[in-house]
Amino acid sequence: MLGKFDLHKGSWSITGFMGKAAVLGIAATIGIANIVGGAGAALNATAFNTANQNINSGKLSLTLSAGSASAGFGTAITGMKPLDTQTRFVDYTNDGDLAFLTPDLGITAYTSAGSGGTIITAGSADAILTTGAAAVTSGIRVWVQNCAAAWTFTAGSSSSAATCASPSDVISTGSGTATVLNRAVPIATLIAAGVSGTAMTNLINTPAYVNHLMYTLYIPDKTETTVNGKTNALYATPALDPASIQGKNAWVTWTVEVKQPALTTGNS
Repeated sequence: MLGKFDLHKGSWSITGFMGKAAVLGIAATIGIANIVGGAGAALNATAFNTANQNINSGKLSLTLSAGSASAGFGTAITGMKPLDTQTRFVDYTNDGDLAFLTPDLGITAYTSAGSGGTIITAGSADAILTTGAAAVTSGIRVWVQNCAAAWTFTAGSSSSAATCASPSDVISTGSGTATVLNRAVPIATLIAAGVSGTAMTNLINTPAYVNHLMYTLYIPDKTETTVNGKTNALYATPALDPASIQGKNAWVTWTVEVKQPALTTGNS
């Protein structure tokens, strides 16, 4: 007999050798099942590349420096008058490892030195040089050209024109013969287009390439008569007369902006 049921207590009790042995056998079976079930699968496999794969990000960078034998934009232009021309030579180098896209020229004119100065606005005393409708007609104009090699010129000479074997226009009207009179664009037009509003053409975009640019600035013809020190009786000096080209000042920042190349999808 394995056990008996107690009517008073309502429970079974194990009696005898056979009953106890059966209970121990059941317990042992449950224990073995728990051991086997709890261990889980013991087999695993991995695979990996024995030579590490290199992944790197590209660098988009453009640097500005003065052109050969030039002080670049670091040299002020003083005392300009109608039909004067001034040239400045600067180099733009792609010192990244990406070929840039869509270079743009943006110009900002300030009332004082440094980018922390006040931006010149149309209608102000100095605006006729760079900003607004009057500046489009009478203000400074610029023609930008690129050369495959450094420009050849005599620093400080007013009679020796800079030369290049095969110059190409970067900022230009594109009309007429290749002279500053025909090709120069009003700075006011470029300023109105915004910081990245004027596309630059004929710039080489490959890494490590140096673009040798010449900026030619000039003031178009304008006739003014000064009487007793005044160009207009309403103003004490020509510098205060917004319609006069005389006695004006602007501090200009020339900003070239480039963008990353087109997106690529590679398979290998």
